[in-house]
Amino acid sequence: GGARGILDCTPSSEPWSPQRTAHMASLLAGAPCAAFAAASFVSRPSPTAASLVAASVAPSAAARVHAAPSAAGAPRAVLFAAGSAAVASMAGLAAVGRQSRRRRLAGGGALHPRKAAVVARAAAASEDWTLADGRRVCVYPESKAIAEAIVEETAREAKAAIAEKGAFSLCVPGGFVPEEGGAVCSGAFVAEALAGLATSGVDFTKVHVFFCGERFDSTDAYDLHRKAWIDACGIPLDQVHPVPPGSFGEGVAAEYTAGICMQEEEVISDSPSGLPAVDLMLLEVASDGSVGRLRPNSEEMNEVGSEQVVLFGEEGVAVSLDFMNGCRRAILVAPSEVTKEPATVAAALAPSSKADCPAGMVRAQSTTWLLETATASGVARS
Repeated sequence: GGARGILDCTPSSEPWSPQRTAHMASLLAGAPCAAFAAASFVSRPSPTAASLVAASVAPSAAARVHAAPSAAGAPRAVLFAAGSAAVASMAGLAAVGRQSRRRRLAGGGALHPRKAAVVARAAAASEDWTLADGRRVCVYPESKAIAEAIVEETAREAKAAIAEKGAFSLCVPGGFVPEEGGAVCSGAFVAEALAGLATSGVDFTKVHVFFCGERFDSTDAYDLHRKAWIDACGIPLDQVHPVPPGSFGEGVAAEYTAGICMQEEEVISDSPSGLPAVDLMLLEVASDGSVGRLRPNSEEMNEVGSEQVVLFGEEGVAVSLDFMNGCRRAILVAPSEVTKEPATVAAALAPSSKADCPAGMVRAQSTTWLLETATASGVARS
């Protein structure tokens, strides 16, 4: 599901970091996938392919593949020997290089430190404070002001990222629709708010859009955001990265993981933990504390700490909490029309949150909550 095309899409000029090699190798750990990786390397050698094959297959098999002069001259037995020698357990990959990649930007600078907290306050905010754990909370009198703040903050982050590294990566909500049952959090509020970006002065030729999740064999989130703002802003469609189609969860999750991890680091850098880090993630908070496509006490929440990027459930795929927490900045929005239970917001912003409130566990490198007066009523000020 995720192996096809992985090698063909990778930059060939430089090898991946050990962390991203580990992610890709875990996708190619099966024998057929390892054989595909070996075949791809033989047909188009590159440092990236070399590091991937080396991490995916046994050293002896990898050596034989490296020695093969060409695809035409390599016996099929050699390629499938590499596949049959695939590593049975990927446990060793967990120890592979947890350091972040160094930037390949002009001038050779190191990976950026965590971006300083945003100090500019939206003019319409009636309250603005920072919790002891570093999360910033802004309260607005009405949902319209929250929508304006989303545009202001997104434009500011986009311009700063483009000036710093030449591109801006934005991950937008792909939540739950009514027919799925449970709390509804479709992403429509954020999508409609982002229509205001069209006149923000952002260079949209340098913007890349990703999605927090999607139902299997559906384009709900993709269609929603294209119609609401992507097309109007003129973002090139090859820079809009939807969840791949399909109903086989493991394959869809693996393919989207590959699509995220293979981005140039000018688009998606690495977090301090080594996971890919988008510049900004926008999240709507549902009435039950769901965020993205993560439900309270779901199987996906049991994967916290596994360092996976994209997870799959019974009905669709979702970016993981680990991925959310690795992003450079996360903005969670809780207008009253989406978050109908103020108690949920109060629980999420309490000092400690558990898997029964996914929104409260979001701790990105910089995290901001945008609340409406009605949804902030139970939040302790500090």
